[in-house]
Amino acid sequence: MDKLVYELFKQEAGKNSENVALIDKEKQYSYDELNRRANYLASLIQAKNSSEVIGILLDRSVDMVESVWAVIMSGHAYLPIDPSLPHARVTYMLENSNVRTLLTSNKYANCYRNNYEIVCLEEHQGKTHNQQIFLAFEPDSVDAADRLAYVMYTSGTTGRPKGVKISHHSLVGYVLAMQDIYPLASGERVLFKTPFNFDVSVREIIWTLCFGGTLVIAEPEGHKDPVYISELMEEYRINLVHFVPSMLDVFLRHPGTHFSKNIKCVICSGEALQINHVETFYQKIPYARLLNMYGPTEATVEVSAFDCANLKEHPSVPIGRVIANNKLLILNDDMTLCKQNEMGKLYISGDSLALGYMNNEKLTQQKFITHHVKTIGLIRLYETGDIARYLDDGNIEYIGREDDQLNIRGYRIELNEIKNIIMSHRAIENVYVTAHGIDTSLPKIVAYITKHEYYDKANVIGDLFDFLKTQLPEYMIPGSIILIDELPLTANGKIDRNSLPEPTALFNKKYLEPTNDIEKRMLAIWGSHLNVNRQISIDDNYFRLGGDSLSLIHIVKGINSEFKTSFLSLDFIGCETIEEQSDVVARKLQARLHEVSKETTSKEKWDEFEL
Repeated sequence: MDKLVYELFKQEAGKNSENVALIDKEKQYSYDELNRRANYLASLIQAKNSSEVIGILLDRSVDMVESVWAVIMSGHAYLPIDPSLPHARVTYMLENSNVRTLLTSNKYANCYRNNYEIVCLEEHQGKTHNQQIFLAFEPDSVDAADRLAYVMYTSGTTGRPKGVKISHHSLVGYVLAMQDIYPLASGERVLFKTPFNFDVSVREIIWTLCFGGTLVIAEPEGHKDPVYISELMEEYRINLVHFVPSMLDVFLRHPGTHFSKNIKCVICSGEALQINHVETFYQKIPYARLLNMYGPTEATVEVSAFDCANLKEHPSVPIGRVIANNKLLILNDDMTLCKQNEMGKLYISGDSLALGYMNNEKLTQQKFITHHVKTIGLIRLYETGDIARYLDDGNIEYIGREDDQLNIRGYRIELNEIKNIIMSHRAIENVYVTAHGIDTSLPKIVAYITKHEYYDKANVIGDLFDFLKTQLPEYMIPGSIILIDELPLTANGKIDRNSLPEPTALFNKKYLEPTNDIEKRMLAIWGSHLNVNRQISIDDNYFRLGGDSLSLIHIVKGINSEFKTSFLSLDFIGCETIEEQSDVVARKLQARLHEVSKETTSKEKWDEFEL
């Protein structure tokens, strides 16, 4: 197993050189072409004065996949960066990882050109290299497999994300274990739709192309639109796809979506999969496998799997059994193994464990511990913060968290990070961040704030929202920010949650009423899908009303039903108010009217000619 991950890809490219590696819309790329393109880019990287970690800031594309392999082939580690992240967050990730070279596109290059050596992929598209790339280190050296393969940033408790360091040893072990769980056959088609900074993208890119699969690339932001994903799976005959459970739920219930007969396996991870999801899945797709997988970023994507066909009488969907070369230990407070059905803290040990956190040795020592466990001996463990228990049949049941960490739409979120960012705004005196509806499939983040006396009450919430958009990704911005005079406390000084106002109340602002019929109908659609206890103004921001990418799916469904249109969620990217969305609808209806008018005119002319 002490291979480097690029060797598995090279082996596949040599064995099945003419097989299709990538499909991007109408274009196909063979394994040989992808290998030669990555070779060329790797040689370019090696010619530069690059540090250990190379940043990749690209939209989902062939260039992105090529860049991943090029960085790994060159002997460096890649840092995946989603272009939708705020500039301040991206800058921190680059600085914290000591990045000197950034692979990007002309679209994003200017923001970073002054501080980094930029490689613009447009300038090198299609260029290939047939020669063997010589690594910056010897692949057969003793420490080669322990070298970094990638760095993945996740939410941190300090107000800054933390970079998880994954080695070649861990990554190779993971893809080999995945191949045991689902033996991917040569030519099977895997959909690449996961955001680049979510570690499932590692499985989609690396595992697929190490074992001869064909990676079908969804367009940027396409993962947010179930109708588009459904059409893509049908058109390109997708065999395997990943969903976070909340998105699977939307997909299964949406009238405009379906799984094609080509689907063989659906993998879920990132959130707790519910029994009703499994039941609905098998009612609609009895011919496919449904795998529930579990694992934090610190353990190389996933470390356990459960085949949902074996659900039987389980009261909840287990996270399954540990994958090869790893251990899942449930321990008491005294660090002894729990008995069956006894709840305890979940620890991970084995080949999948990360090397630690980027430039944060203190946190690495806190979370990755070496401890003597009775009947096992001295062992390196990662403390997950999850509570779990062993079931009678050997599977593990996930119970919940012991802290304030959340998983929303597959993203791991530390509420303390949000709190610390909010406290850094000059208007804020105090804040309490919590999750509302945690027992539902779509929990919302809520922030209760108090302000300094000198700050204008009328502007504080709007200013704070604007500030958070520059600091946090969209999925971490609170759905509601509620200004109160002071945070209520219990007798022992803790936050009195029962005395906090319901998170449907939002800030007061001037109300703008609809000006035309489309805006009136759009207002009704928003009102039926957003939990807001006041009049919605046509210039209200969708996200400030608690909306997110999943609820947008329902909004678009309502629009299509109301106006007899066929919009995708993608059509409304950047449109965050009723005014803006109504303009999109109006243009669509006007274009349709124009087409009908043209057809009518043509028919009249043809009728005159016949007479």
